[in-house]
Amino acid sequence: MNMLKFRALGKTVYYDERSTFFSLDEPRQEEVQSFPPIPPIEELIAASKPTAYTFCVDVSDSCNLRCDYCFNETKTGKTIDAATAISYLEAMFHKYDSGEKYFVDMSGKGEPLLALKTVLEIARWCRRKQDEIRKEVLPQFVCNGTMLSPLVAEVLQNEGILFGVSLDGNKQVHDSHRRDANGNPTFDAIIDNVKSIRFRNYVGCAATLTKDVFPLVEAIDSLLPIFKTISFRPARGAYAFDDSSGKLWEDQYERLGFRLLKDIERGDASIFLALMNGEDYFGRYLVRAIGFKRTIARCDASISRFALDIDGKIYPCPACCEAGLDVRSFVDGGLSAEFSIEAQAKSCLGCNIKYFCGGECPINATHALGNEDALCRFRRKLITIAMVLSETLRTTNTKLYDSLTVFCDEKILRQKANPKLAVFLNAHRNMSFTKAKAAFDKEYPSY
Repeated sequence: MNMLKFRALGKTVYYDERSTFFSLDEPRQEEVQSFPPIPPIEELIAASKPTAYTFCVDVSDSCNLRCDYCFNETKTGKTIDAATAISYLEAMFHKYDSGEKYFVDMSGKGEPLLALKTVLEIARWCRRKQDEIRKEVLPQFVCNGTMLSPLVAEVLQNEGILFGVSLDGNKQVHDSHRRDANGNPTFDAIIDNVKSIRFRNYVGCAATLTKDVFPLVEAIDSLLPIFKTISFRPARGAYAFDDSSGKLWEDQYERLGFRLLKDIERGDASIFLALMNGEDYFGRYLVRAIGFKRTIARCDASISRFALDIDGKIYPCPACCEAGLDVRSFVDGGLSAEFSIEAQAKSCLGCNIKYFCGGECPINATHALGNEDALCRFRRKLITIAMVLSETLRTTNTKLYDSLTVFCDEKILRQKANPKLAVFLNAHRNMSFTKAKAAFDKEYPSY
């Protein structure tokens, strides 16, 4: 038997690495042998074809904040020319024309709203493009929230732009790092701006985890009435976890796990949905555990994601641009070897939870940024907690478990063309794609 034992939330998880099956009860040997094994890695790689593409554009190299940990220490104040960005997008759409769906991400190493005119020009191009190819082309970005007035938010939403707001966890940690040019704290002003947005169901929160450990459960409780989607992700570079802060964060996620066990008893899915809906680090493991989803790659960099930097070069992902890393840039979508799906899939083959984790970020692995051992332990802890929660859901609250498995399926399908939308479009051929999609969203709202 390949049965391993993990511990989290006071429970033992029995895990079979051959099939990735897990349980809170030790299965019989004949039962384990009946589980179908994961196919060979070569088969998984061959079967991995992107259905959606993300083309990133760094629209601004300027910022109105003076965060003390900012990796972009040499801001030029430049804004990318819209014609340059659109020329890049046209080339990428031509090269990767097999996508079922496309995202155009205008986040970057500066504040996108300082380039609002360019953002709107790109968004309008996206609308024309989706009408041309009759596929979804979704413009989006994450901003710092200080310039997100109700009027600006209304303009963005009227143009069909999805946007999120970046925070540093809770108010105390945020205000200690993220201050404006005059040194003033910004947390309350950002929260007030978001609360003033008329339609904020699709406005998410992107929070950063650093060495400054804060009470996680309390932070989530305070953000949940404001944001329907909450994503916490570890920082890179000098502010990434060390051994001490990594262990403290593991303790915070144990506290969150015990809170979610109580939510399972109450039938409350609000925190589950908020974390699973976006790009939350823990949320991705919840999706893989509850929805029985597996992965072979850590990320989509240079596989289905490409980034145009303010300098006009194309990189594997925005983080390569943002951190000014000495990685091999490439033109016309040529792959950078360390970011290929083959390299990612085979980078952590010896790990017994590789199909839950996906491996280390290629940037960290290539450039040794941060403490990889601390991050590995952190990921393993989060995956084990997700397994305990998944099995507790399955065995004690079938109704909630079933609803969350359906949600997991729906989230994965966001990377594909929506078959219901296709039927709707076919029935409304006289309408442009954009108008038909707006009518469809109104008739069939989703989380």
